[in-house]
Amino acid sequence: MANWLDTYFGLRRQPYYVGLLSAAALHGSSQQAPQVTQVLATKPMRPMEVGRLRIEFHVKSSVTQTPLALLPGLPAPLAVSTPEATALDLIAFSHRIGGIRRALEVIAGFRSVMTLAGLKEALSAEPQTAVKQRFGYVLALLGLDRLAAEVHKGLSERLAAVTLQTHSEFKYPKTTVSQPWMVLDNVGLGRGEK
Repeated sequence: MANWLDTYFGLRRQPYYVGLLSAAALHGSSQQAPQVTQVLATKPMRPMEVGRLRIEFHVKSSVTQTPLALLPGLPAPLAVSTPEATALDLIAFSHRIGGIRRALEVIAGFRSVMTLAGLKEALSAEPQTAVKQRFGYVLALLGLDRLAAEVHKGLSERLAAVTLQTHSEFKYPKTTVSQPWMVLDNVGLGRGEK
């Protein structure tokens, strides 16, 4: 991990945080070590390579509202999204991390670290209803019913249908809308297919 990131963004006076698969690895949910450090920032930035370290940047307008975790044992200060905020980002940016199946696998690794209080804070910072719908659906698939119920409490009674996998040309045949999430499972995730 880049120990100098906090100083770098401080000098630029730009908010940031380490997120997605990089944050998941820091929280202990990763089947393999990420080959790149994924950073979310408010402005587009070109990828960086510093020695053997590769950093890719993703734009998120609500970076400053995203809940951050204090991780002990790091050699330098580092802004890292909480497990719950990381899980929401994994859904929102699933097309950047290998798809919704990959997001589900990583979120499954958060079972022991996600809390109801942390989820409430992360949900209040997430502006996109469609992301919340997909997230609730994934939590329900994982059997995390208390957390899924918390997501559902914050959703409107009238939801527009959304596809589970975004940025995909593949459309799963015989897709039906999953209630109460109004999610069209266009990859067969709810059917347990790989």
